Amino acid sequence: MMAYRCQVYPIGLQVAGVFQEICLVGFESFPFFIGERGKRLFVWEHLPDNQPIRGMVLVCAPLGYEYFSTHRTLRHLAWRLASEGFATYRFDYSNNGDSEGDSVESTTLASCVNSVLALANDLKIHNPDIPFYLSGFGIGASIAAIASENLQLDGLILWEPKTHGRRYMRELVALSGILARGESVSNVAEAAGIFLNPDIKHELENFSIDKLSPPLAKRVLLHCNQSSRLVEAYSDNLHASNVAVTFALYEGYEGIVDVPTDTRVPNDAIDFQVEWLKSRVAQPAAPYTRLYSQGAQKLQTESLVETCCQFSEKLLFGVLAEPVQQSNSSTAVVFLNCGSEHHVGPHRIYTDFSRALAAGGISCFRFDIEGIGDSKACGNNADNYAYSPCALEDIASSLQFLQDSRGLDNFILAGICAGAYHAFKASAALKSFRISRAVLINPLVFDWDESESLKEHQRISVSRERSRYRGLAFQPKYWLKLLYKPSIIFNVLSIYSQSLLARLGALFNSGQVFSKNRVRDDLDGLRARGTKVALFVSSGDPGREIFIEKAGAKARQAIASGMVTVFPLEDSDHGLSKKEMRCKVFEKMRRFISLG
Repeated sequence: MMAYRCQVYPIGLQVAGVFQEICLVGFESFPFFIGERGKRLFVWEHLPDNQPIRGMVLVCAPLGYEYFSTHRTLRHLAWRLASEGFATYRFDYSNNGDSEGDSVESTTLASCVNSVLALANDLKIHNPDIPFYLSGFGIGASIAAIASENLQLDGLILWEPKTHGRRYMRELVALSGILARGESVSNVAEAAGIFLNPDIKHELENFSIDKLSPPLAKRVLLHCNQSSRLVEAYSDNLHASNVAVTFALYEGYEGIVDVPTDTRVPNDAIDFQVEWLKSRVAQPAAPYTRLYSQGAQKLQTESLVETCCQFSEKLLFGVLAEPVQQSNSSTAVVFLNCGSEHHVGPHRIYTDFSRALAAGGISCFRFDIEGIGDSKACGNNADNYAYSPCALEDIASSLQFLQDSRGLDNFILAGICAGAYHAFKASAALKSFRISRAVLINPLVFDWDESESLKEHQRISVSRERSRYRGLAFQPKYWLKLLYKPSIIFNVLSIYSQSLLARLGALFNSGQVFSKNRVRDDLDGLRARGTKVALFVSSGDPGREIFIEKAGAKARQAIASGMVTVFPLEDSDHGLSKKEMRCKVFEKMRRFISLG
């Protein structure tokens, strides 16, 4: 089983061209699947290298939108704990992330608690004499608190726990924008990435942290960005049950749960938790049994097999989904990171698409570019930076890996947002590989110049507003607003004047007249190679306009000739936040892939 051993690596953001580094040393990481058939969990085991184990820590992630936002912070927490002597485990709940199961809609608090208990029992069975701690963030902390009612622990860390279920559901609904669209909350099926099925609604409606039984733990750390009545009541209940409680405030909550590309790791909060654990555990002398030795790198079902893969000198990480029945097809679909979200993809879209296509006979590979998700930063890309300068190198490494290890030699590159950009550029640049198709879902750029990133963001903003106003132009109620809100007219004129200036700038300054234009050159390269491109564009998204703005007549010719096929996605948003949106994309993508 492969693993990466971390000696020194940067985990900070790149600021003014300089890495802000925090160097951790001495740990190894192992990916694997474990558990009973039908409920196998995907797990990362992070172990200290050449030092005794202080204790075991099982980290419980949140659900939905926060699962993706907090992935970075919880990964850094696990790395830090491992470097300080704690065997640390990150995992995906059943039916979530990379774990087995395709019915994420049926996820409940109870099913998540069962995943925690199953993995915790495995750890305790194999290492009964090693101190065991449970940790969680957000609703993951609430899940940990519920699990601790029936799990003997040496300690429990509740980081920003959700204290009241009804309030949490209101937060999800507000975050998803449902109220702004005028939808009935009682009929909501999916909010902020969480499917609100009847069972989880019932659980949340009846959940309040102060009503939980005291945990079977010796001590508890409550780590919150602010105090609340329910947290204080829970703390009082713990004290009354002779549980040692530490309550501490921290800063940085907003950075943890920001959009994945803008998250910030709260190193001070992580330091506090590490020191809290270190001060409460002695160095054990008992030998340690690694859990990965009890697991497997492969997950096999009736229709497909998935394999944990680490490849290239960087040990980039990915999951390869293949049909169980040997296929004559030499085609592989490679999914590229959407922004800074890890290889699972937003709303688990890459996992779901990979498994569905693999079950139908097409191999799929979802992997993380260096510095994103589970591929550690090695100095070529800043941690969590979406438009990686080494993306082409990493994509080439993934294609070479698939070619060498599986004999796959016909590739389809697919991605959302920044992943669409990387798919477009790689399809044109990597001439030593046969890339027959590219699937671009809601791209916002087709050529990225780091020195002009601020201007690029401004262009994107103008293009998005222009697309939004174009969509509103056919809604009579919007025209009525002009009667009592004339300021809207000035906004529209401003947007379209900025758009005109942007097009003139693209024409002259970007080189459509006086010098070479890279997007046009990319189209020439794609045409010469016979690569077909699918451009998926959600309602109000500016991908088509930006494409034409950047490549002009060449873009129109590519669309007219059928080299580029535009698929409008009506009633869909940029992140494909609803299941019906994702199903619509999958069916169109599947048909596009299956064309001769």
